[in-house]
Amino acid sequence: MSQNEQTEFGEKDWKNAQNVYASLYNDILANKNLDKHLEDVEQAIKELNTIIAKEGGAPTPRLDEMKNDLYFLKFQILERQ
Repeated sequence: MSQNEQTEFGEKDWKNAQNVYASLYNDILANKNLDKHLEDVEQAIKELNTIIAKEGGAPTPRLDEMKNDLYFLKFQILERQ
């Protein structure tokens, strides 16, 4: 895979993550599936921490933003439970 293909794949992944975030946030605001979403968010945090560790332990700005977003979702869920 060429460098450009890797970059494009990364952009698609980022856009997908943004869409998933928006969908989760809308569900959370509507108090839908909070237990399931909490499990999903906690698992995503674990996976993201693994990715960051593989990258040398220092998150890129995008990974750092994603991690902050996941913790925000977790906080929103816990406030509603």
